[in-house]
Formats: sequence, C-alpha cells, structure tokens
Amino acid sequence: MTAIKDLIYFDQDKASSLLSQFEGGLTKEFHEGKEVSENKERTNKVDVKVFQREFGGMDSEKFTRMQTKILHHNLLNQLESFLIDNNMLLDLNQATKEAELDDIVIRSLLEGVSYVRAEGYCTINDFERLKKIMSKFSWLVDFINKCNKYSIEQNEDIKLLRLQVEEIKKGLNDIKDRNKKAQQKSLVSSFEKDINEKVKALSEVIASPDEWLLEGFSEWVDTFNKDQIHLRSKPFDNYEGFEVICNLKKSHFVEDDLNHIMFSYGKNPNVKLTVLGLITSKPSLEDAEAAKQREFLDGESNYKKVRSFGNSVLNVFDSMEGIEAFGRFVTYPDITIYPLGVYRNIENQSLKSNL
Repeated sequence: MTAIKDLIYFDQDKASSLLSQFEGGLTKEFHEGKEVSENKERTNKVDVKVFQREFGGMDSEKFTRMQTKILHHNLLNQLESFLIDNNMLLDLNQATKEAELDDIVIRSLLEGVSYVRAEGYCTINDFERLKKIMSKFSWLVDFINKCNKYSIEQNEDIKLLRLQVEEIKKGLNDIKDRNKKAQQKSLVSSFEKDINEKVKALSEVIASPDEWLLEGFSEWVDTFNKDQIHLRSKPFDNYEGFEVICNLKKSHFVEDDLNHIMFSYGKNPNVKLTVLGLITSKPSLEDAEAAKQREFLDGESNYKKVRSFGNSVLNVFDSMEGIEAFGRFVTYPDITIYPLGVYRNIENQSLKSNL
C-alpha cells in the first residue's frame, strides 16, 4: 500500500446501497458489526474484569465507534474498486495528466461518465457557521479593534509620545507670554491629534460592513442555504476555470464535531483533498453559449447575472477578514456531484520511491 486515507466524510447509506447492487447485499456485514457492539455491552454488565482483560478496558461506545470507522474505510475502498473495475468512475487527475486543458477538453472527458474522483485544493463553506459569525460580526469587529487599540496604547513608543505631550502641558503654566502659550497649546493639540489618528489607523484592522448587508446575507442563507456545507474543489493546478462542487451533510462527517475538522484543516485546507461522488449536474455548453448570444442581442443575460452575482457574493465575503466565503453558483464548465466520500490521500514516500 503506497497511500492511506484520512477519511473526513462518508455517506455510508449511499455507498452500501451501491455496493449491495454489485454484491447482492451487505446485511450480514452490518448485522455482525451491530452484534459485536451489543455483545460487548452485555459482557460489560456481567463481568467488568473479563471485559477489560479481553478488550483492554475499551468501553462499548468506543468499541462501536472503532468498528464504524473500520467499516467506513473498508466500504470506501470496496466502492472505489467496484466503480473502477466496472468502468463507471473517472479519475479526473489521472485522465488529464498529459492533456492541455480547457472547458471543452474537460467536458469531453466527462461525457457519459457517472462517477468522478478528484483530488485538489478545496474550499469548505459552512453556511450555518457563517451565519453565526455574521450575526455577531459588528460586535466582533468592534471587540477586535478595541483589543488592537489597547495593545497599541501599551506600545512603549506611544507611551513615550503621550508622556512628552503631558510634560509640555505641565510647562504651559510657566509660560507668561499669551501668544507663546497659545502657540504651545496649538502644538500640543496637533501632537495629540496625530497620536490619536495614528492609533486609530493602526487599531482599526477590520472594517464592519453595513448592517443591511449582514442582515441581507443572513436572510439569504436562511432561504437558500440553510444547514448546508459546500465543498468546492479545484482539481487542476494548471487550470483554474473548473470546479467540482458538492453539498456535505453534517451527519456523514466521520468526526462528530465539525469544529474539530474546521480547526484541523481550516476553511481553505492547504493540503489537497479527494472527493468521490455521483455527477448530478453539468450545465451545458449550449446553455452557456445561448446565454452569451442573448447577452449580445439583449444586453445582460441571466447567465451573466448568475455568474456576476455569484462572484459578487464571493468577493464580498472574501473581503471580510476571517469570514467564510460562500456561494452555490454553478455554471459551465463546473459540475455538481452527490458526494460519497471526502478524504485526504497520504502517500507513503518510502514505499513510493521503491516502486
């Protein structure tokens, strides 16, 4: 084995349904896994010492979770093998290794293909997480800027400048000449203004957008993207114009806590992830060309509006530091898939070098 998988997401029900059509059912395998969990629970109730001696002190809940993860990996490997053996799966990376890519080349490769596997850099957009951040965005911006301002005020250079201003203020009482005193007061005011403006400029690292924008996008999420998590994968390093897009169900993540995955990999993982799934939507070239023709004849087309609005949404949120970008705006040549699995392929370099 030259690589192992860090399994992040797996639709067990869908994969089992597909495999059962090849193998005539997987009931026995699932039944045995369930029996193991139940038997260990009963053993635990009868004799704790025996249970601990046989299973190293592992409780029934952990044992069941281990069995589930093993089953996930086994099913995923089986599913990939069956799809490849039956010529139903296109590996986009392998298929385009030597090709000069453009929209037409990519789409011709996808002609008649049902399942795809693609490895690339991804963006993971959790809409509920985004909405939560947006609801507190103004407060968060204010808090971050105040913290930054406090930190700047503690800077030794700023402290020294303020101290110098205070010393000048104290000396004003000793100046008898009215004109000179007024001149010094003006100088002090100018110094203070410069210091305050400098502190403000340095501390306001994040600008808060208008409230209407935050409220509007929150409503948009509730209306169109409620409880959705979008994964957008760019499988080609040398061609940016194509994405594989899918929606991930929270219940199918291998880890129970999605925050753990987001912390580990981030919204924009800097390692490549592999996504496997069933193609569900391929906007056609004819639709795209027709839309462009309508645009030429009638002005701005719906195609252009969708692409433009999608880009606007992404640009708005990309401009907000720390805020999740989002959008399901799928146009030619992108495709949408029903995701079966998402994983990180970790190569064994020592074995690979010997091949």
